[in-house]
Parts: sequence; structure tokens; C-alpha cells
Amino acid sequence: KPYAPIYEVAMKEVAEILGQPVERSQILAIGDGMMTDVKGAADNGFDVLYVSGGIHARDYGDPSRPDPARLGLFLERHGYRPVAVIARLQ
Repeated sequence: KPYAPIYEVAMKEVAEILGQPVERSQILAIGDGMMTDVKGAADNGFDVLYVSGGIHARDYGDPSRPDPARLGLFLERHGYRPVAVIARLQ
């Protein structure tokens, strides 16, 4: 990540498992790294679920309860718009 070949391999493997091609619009990338996970998803046409309690958590407050305003500014500053945010994967 964030380079296209890894996503192409993943899409191919998912298609093999399902027995049919998969559209990018059917995929949700999940990650906490802005310059790897989120950038890779955005650059490759995937929606992304941003895990706010990950590597950037201290940038916007308590990792388990991020400050919404600070989180919003952080995402805006990086220019990405995840479809959703979750503090941690459960």
C-alpha cells in the first residue's frame, strides 16, 4: 500500500473466491494509516473506513474518543474523506 499492484492482487483473489469479478464500488478498505491505507484506497477508487484509534490517534485527542472537530480538521488537512470512522475494530 498505497500502490495499485497490491489492490489488483487482492481484487483478483476475491474474484477467485467468489467465482465472479468484483467492482471497486463493492469494496471497503479499512485502515489507520493516512499515507498508506487511506491514500491507497482513495488512489485506487475504493471507499475507506478510517480507524481513528490507530497510528494518528494522538493528532485528534483521546484515541478511544477522538475530538470530532480535531478529527475533521485532520482529515481535511490530508484531503481524504472516509465513508466512515471507527475508533477501533471490534
